[in-house]
Amino acid sequence: MPRTPSAPAETPEAPERLVRTFCRPNCFGGCPIYAHVRDGKVVKTSFAPLPDPQYNRVCLRGLSQPQQMYSERRLLHPKKRVGERGSGQWEEISWDEAIATVVERFQAVRDEHGPQAIAYTEGSGNYGTLTSSHFGATSRFFAALDATTLSNTLDVAQAHGLTQVFGALPNNDPADLVNAETIFIVGSNMTEAQIHTWHFVADAKERGAKVIVVDPVFTVTASKADQWVRIRPGSDTAMFLAMTHVVLAEGLQDDAYLHDSTVAPLLVRADDGQFLRRHHLTGEAPVTRVDPMTGQEVCDEPYLVWSADEDRLVELAPGVRAAMAGVHEVAGVTVRPALDLLRETVEEWTPEHAQEITTIPAGTLRDMARRYATARPASIYHCMGIDHWDNGHLNTLAESALACVTGNVGKPGAALGFKWYYAENYDWMAWMMPGGHTGRTIFTDDMFSVARDGTIRGEPDAIKALYVAGCNPLGAYTDRNVWLDEVLPSLDFIVTVDIYNSDTVEHSDLVLPAAHWFERQDMQFANNHPFVIWGDKAVEPLGKSKPDIEILRLLAGPLGIKEYFPDSDDELLEISVNKPWAERIGFSIERLKREGAVKVWYQDPESPNVCLGYEGTFPTPSGRAEFYNPNPRPRVQSTTSMRYDPAIERLPRWSPPIEAWPGSEASKTYPLVFFQEHTRWRVHTQYAEVPLLRELDPGPTVKINPRDAAARGIAAGDDVEIFNDRGHVVVRAVLSEALPEGMLSMPKGWLAHQHKAGAPSELTHMVLNPASVNQSYFDVAVDVRVWEGQE
Repeated sequence: MPRTPSAPAETPEAPERLVRTFCRPNCFGGCPIYAHVRDGKVVKTSFAPLPDPQYNRVCLRGLSQPQQMYSERRLLHPKKRVGERGSGQWEEISWDEAIATVVERFQAVRDEHGPQAIAYTEGSGNYGTLTSSHFGATSRFFAALDATTLSNTLDVAQAHGLTQVFGALPNNDPADLVNAETIFIVGSNMTEAQIHTWHFVADAKERGAKVIVVDPVFTVTASKADQWVRIRPGSDTAMFLAMTHVVLAEGLQDDAYLHDSTVAPLLVRADDGQFLRRHHLTGEAPVTRVDPMTGQEVCDEPYLVWSADEDRLVELAPGVRAAMAGVHEVAGVTVRPALDLLRETVEEWTPEHAQEITTIPAGTLRDMARRYATARPASIYHCMGIDHWDNGHLNTLAESALACVTGNVGKPGAALGFKWYYAENYDWMAWMMPGGHTGRTIFTDDMFSVARDGTIRGEPDAIKALYVAGCNPLGAYTDRNVWLDEVLPSLDFIVTVDIYNSDTVEHSDLVLPAAHWFERQDMQFANNHPFVIWGDKAVEPLGKSKPDIEILRLLAGPLGIKEYFPDSDDELLEISVNKPWAERIGFSIERLKREGAVKVWYQDPESPNVCLGYEGTFPTPSGRAEFYNPNPRPRVQSTTSMRYDPAIERLPRWSPPIEAWPGSEASKTYPLVFFQEHTRWRVHTQYAEVPLLRELDPGPTVKINPRDAAARGIAAGDDVEIFNDRGHVVVRAVLSEALPEGMLSMPKGWLAHQHKAGAPSELTHMVLNPASVNQSYFDVAVDVRVWEGQE
């Protein structure tokens, strides 16, 4: 039997206490673990069981937590800058002085520019509810302050493509993969980056499922698959369009699903791109309602379709069999079913044409399409490999259309992407809008704009103070040198709250030491397993460090928002809980503390969760999967999205990467595509200096195809400089046939000082797509040469 969360245990060496807690970085794991405590110190960790043993897990990063906790990198005292930013000159100060300084500087900015000139970074370095700056207590604090959220525009393109079609994310529980007959893994090296999900794929293989990995690189995951398909980097959209072409051309589509659950039969007007409704015939004002998902006013009239039985225009209703092909004239306007438009879109995307773009043989593309359409249910597991491109949202937009025409969505064994249980559990109004307060949200492109010319979205504006928590912008965001040379100098005051020293800490004005995860209690909603989990406090905070929630409480009083931060953690946590959700699953804070984990479920508490479209309906204006979206919108309103063109976003389409693509202007000077791959050793820049992990992964490297290396006189083990017009980084060369020619792959997450020169984020850019407004980490052109410099 598993021990209870804090059950004592004896060892021959010393009395030992086990405390149930959890890991909290952005690896999607959310792993419950035991902290083994002796003499007031965490000496090791081990996995803590979940109620369903198939989700039990731990990894090397979780096992290395004691070395993280007691690392020399720990920040133990508040400190203020006494030299130039980045000079490393600091003075330790008291908490009283630190809090007074933050309050004074924030009030000065608020008095001169208004509260929205104070911003905080929304990061993913910690997913405890009382800690996170991403829907956690930090977000609540700055909402109460009417300040500005600086959203990081990271890893969101793939989600935007999916939500354009389905209204939300159609990602089944990871355990549901075992129900699939076919699994495509696209843009994900699961055995490295999503360690805990891989075993569900292995279980599916044992049941007889076929696993097909699509990746430019022969990864560890590819080595375990039934088939590896090499694709040109950045061309996934073309692959999905070609597969859809094959399905429709060969009559392999799921007509019943298309008719009943997608917009396939809805008639689209040629003049304005809208679905045909009753008011288009009567000339009267449309009947409208407010869409609760978007807050937008939408038409609330029946859709008009062409009856396949009566050969005339009728209202769509149960029992009506609508035609999904044909061109008609209605009230002087040409109309066609949406499926016709999709057919027209993919008509040019023959496998032979797609082969020219993707390098995947035409015969392989045909086989992939036939398999996905017929060996069902079929899942496409993608992660961020298809996200980090200027065309990232187009990748999943095309993927979604393919899923629609084959009926591989909203069913057991038919998933798209990865599941991350999160927002279903929060009471957004009570938690994120305390007292009705909510500041505005800006984005990284807005931050660059206000730093350069004092405007946001074309209007005069100001951001003068920045509160950094739960993230390391200088290590994780793109275009590092612009941050250093333009953005940070435009700020009057930068305060960073962190457990460890980081690149961003080094360029701050004031640093506040946060307690480690095991030095405070908290609960976590954000996991890729279906459990809300509890973490007890294992030991006292090291040095003078404090839990983030205590820091916020110290600031809340003098800043006038104390009423939103009660002294009781339990009372604060209770505010965050979605009450109808809690009632449905029997959740309470008391139960969570008692059991350590409470299961989240949708259709059936005993079955893997199909989280969207289970009954064939979706949270879209039409209630259907909208592979044709008549009213597409950019993901957010930002400086970049002002260039958004909705007319080109209604259907899937091909657009090449803007930089890392043959024939681009950048590629003429810098011919290599630059990847930053996830590994099992780090989560972004977390764990970069853990001694145990450094033994296994000693330092920064880059993988180079031997022919690219030979052409540049590079030998294995050489120090090489990767460079472009924006910056450079120096790392050690590893020659690898796993990579295609024309590509470099650098394991990500090293801190700047761990390189002999430069940093990988110097090479990246802040050119965002107007639709997704997403940082394109892989859409980067570089070259590489032997380094001749000095360390």
